[in-house]
Amino acid sequence: MADWSVATGDAVARKVWAKDAFIEGKTESYFYGQGLVGQGPNNIVMERPELEGNQGDTVHVFQIREISGAGVANDGMMEGAEVAPNVYDDAIVLTQIRQAIRTAGRESEMRSLLDMRKWMKELLARWYGAYIDQLIFTAVEGSATKTIYGGDATTTGTLEAGDYMTLSLISKCVTYAKKATPLVVGPTYKGKQVPGIIVISPDQAADLMERDASWNQSRMEAAIRGNDNPIFTGALGAHRNVPIHEHSRCATSTTWGSGAVNGAQASFMGCQAAAIAYSKKKIWEEKTFDYQNKTGFCIGAILGVTKLVMNSNDIGYIAVDTMRSNN
Repeated sequence: MADWSVATGDAVARKVWAKDAFIEGKTESYFYGQGLVGQGPNNIVMERPELEGNQGDTVHVFQIREISGAGVANDGMMEGAEVAPNVYDDAIVLTQIRQAIRTAGRESEMRSLLDMRKWMKELLARWYGAYIDQLIFTAVEGSATKTIYGGDATTTGTLEAGDYMTLSLISKCVTYAKKATPLVVGPTYKGKQVPGIIVISPDQAADLMERDASWNQSRMEAAIRGNDNPIFTGALGAHRNVPIHEHSRCATSTTWGSGAVNGAQASFMGCQAAAIAYSKKKIWEEKTFDYQNKTGFCIGAILGVTKLVMNSNDIGYIAVDTMRSNN
């Protein structure tokens, strides 16, 4: 345990900061800040409220697949020829997570010109938003069942020089999503129906913009539709109506290809790529220690995140593995 050795000198915390800290935390989160999380099924990350305020540590998510078959024509016997829909499920397991900062004491507080309470709240909010993002990225990137590779590679082990991120790979994702089992369905994003959203690493973004000759044309087409279109808010651009986002938390590797190829995994995401559930959304504790000489602030939640996998298939996620320049 470590004490931060500067503070404001005011050990009386304001409870209203609990609400403010969580609002700021969600704003700091890429997924919440971009509006990619919601309670309905038409969201990239589906938020499940079943355990909020209730006992339990697991939320089950179900998917009912469309029925198939030719049916019975004319006066053919229907009885005995009924079909049953396939129902699959996945589980979200909840755990508690907390983070805290504590001052070193009044004497240290006296020396500081910083508004310690403000900084403690802000730093904890930033941590909370980053933690949620990391949970989601880690969940969706693991053990992908649908993967598209750069160049002519068929595995990460066959990636080689030149297999960079390109717009054609995004086109492949759009086409693959329409044929996949199950289909990867595009969400409504900022009021627009899109085939999906792709999040690429900073190195993949640099490769796309600097190495793909089609990039400038793509930007021109986006401009024709209007740069004030909300679909482009926070996006590098769009291709085939897919917003292209950049994020530093995309998974990277230095051991793909023959064992020494720098690589990165981009995430093409449609509806229900992941799910998040809470038992307690807001843990905010304020406490004094050592006869009120020290002050501590704690943020946290009881939550769980999972990539939704039904019948051993990702239902809203396609991995895009490419070589990357190590810029």
